[in-house]
Amino acid sequence: MGGHVSSCDISPSDSFKIWLVPRAVFFEPFENEKLPSHQELRSEGKLHAQNVSASDLLLGQLTQILVISHRWLSAHHPDTHQDSAGEQLQAIRTFLHEHTTIEYVWIDYCSMPQKLKDQDGIVLLPLDEEDQLYFKHALQLVNLLYLFLPVLVLLDADYGSRFWCNYESFLATHSFDGKQLVTADTAHISIACLGSYARNTPKVQQKQKELLVDSWTDATVDEAFDILGGQDIKVTNQSDKDEQLLRLRALETLLQEVFSHIPAEVQQRSLVRVPSGTQASPETADVMSDTRSNRSENEGQRSALGKALISLSKRVVAHHLEERRMSSRGSVGGKGG
Repeated sequence: MGGHVSSCDISPSDSFKIWLVPRAVFFEPFENEKLPSHQELRSEGKLHAQNVSASDLLLGQLTQILVISHRWLSAHHPDTHQDSAGEQLQAIRTFLHEHTTIEYVWIDYCSMPQKLKDQDGIVLLPLDEEDQLYFKHALQLVNLLYLFLPVLVLLDADYGSRFWCNYESFLATHSFDGKQLVTADTAHISIACLGSYARNTPKVQQKQKELLVDSWTDATVDEAFDILGGQDIKVTNQSDKDEQLLRLRALETLLQEVFSHIPAEVQQRSLVRVPSGTQASPETADVMSDTRSNRSENEGQRSALGKALISLSKRVVAHHLEERRMSSRGSVGGKGG
């Protein structure tokens, strides 16, 4: 378990920091079965801070980390609704029981700083400057976690109407082949039915899971961009949706640039994925062992990868923003013609 680490050390360097919840924390007793917030867990020294590089993700070296895709049931807490609480927590516990190789979990409420809100969503305590800087930076990079790490989807009846949920499902059903996003091994994504879905028969639940996967498996980046941009795909902060759509459009270009910094003899390793909760084949285990033993030789490469990731992301997004502004100006001028 990692000690307390300041959340202000954010810079465009060779890696970015993510806050992880050790698996043991999920089995602690919580009041009303409600997961504590990021700030609560951090102040108690219960979070593990880990620096993650683009090469770590591309080379599949972090499969011991599980990422959670879920919707928020209320404005002030993701796992509390009216008189019920803890259903999402219990689903995560069940998954961890069944997948003993998972050491850490990334879940937004615990892994990113949160504003303190009342039950009506009114902000009682905003983020301080350090946490606000970290939150803004992490939001630029969180999509990579859903693309490259094992993902557990907590699926309920409203999941399919939310922007972040759909975006995360698209990423979780895809991988990167060195040139573009392609359909991923289905072992990359696991799904647990919650709410009214959990009360259906096992056969119906299986169909609901398959429908979610089928909805995104064959979608291209352009198709996902159009679907996610729809007005019926809801989001709390429209600015988040606008920014993430721009990053989605630029994602393949970004990954191509990062991938180009990896030596040719190592690139093939990035296509090897060890599914969550399964045992690696001898061949895969050898590749991962060899990769770890050579990690010290790749520090310079990791630095270049990380810098390319941040700088290119900013350049590409800025380019798309400029295109949007120019298009808007042209449209305004054209109306008078």
